[in-house]
Amino acid sequence: MNEKAKLSFSYDDLDKWGLLNKAKLENMKDNILLKESQPSKELIVSIQNEWRKKYNLLNDYKFREWLKNAQLTEEKLKLIILRNWMWLNWCRNNFKKEISDYFLKRKSSIDKVIYSIISVKDENIANELYFRIKEDEEPFWIIAKKYSAGPEKYSDGRVGPVALSNITPKLRNLLLLSDIGELWPPKKLYEWWVILKLENKYSFELNNELIDKLSLELGEKYLKKIIINL
Repeated sequence: MNEKAKLSFSYDDLDKWGLLNKAKLENMKDNILLKESQPSKELIVSIQNEWRKKYNLLNDYKFREWLKNAQLTEEKLKLIILRNWMWLNWCRNNFKKEISDYFLKRKSSIDKVIYSIISVKDENIANELYFRIKEDEEPFWIIAKKYSAGPEKYSDGRVGPVALSNITPKLRNLLLLSDIGELWPPKKLYEWWVILKLENKYSFELNNELIDKLSLELGEKYLKKIIINL
């Protein structure tokens, strides 16, 4: 067919596709940004250049190829970059007083850990394996590879780096209480007996990159709250 297909969709279609809430958020974002002053031409050029630098697209040939693959015109991309920058700027300005407290609340889920774990179903086997590790009869990773019944068996017992927020609550609590290198005796976690050792912990500081991330999180929470109350 030579004639291009005509696209049409309704409010109900967006709801059916699970896109309605996203569309509402973006519409509310636009309503907020309409009240904001546009950056100067010089600043817009700087914003665009920073974006290209971030994604290693300063080379014009690479940039043109990227636009082609993304099916975007340069003008359309400029609008997207500018809109994203303006929204981030709005969030940073409006939530700057909340960032420190929000960071402290989120810190335990932002921080990452590397840990070693062995999971078995039998308590007696777990105790035997624990003492073999503790007495240096065999290293943790070999015992994990030989005896662990969980998926960590295929990574020599090693898991991570993984955000604490992505770890089940009981296991996360043990890791939060752990010192690096600490070996826990077998603990019952759900249907498993686990031997656990914290290998490393990455504690994040509140830098500019994290401020941007948290500001955007607060911005999304703000939009969702408005939409719920509409």
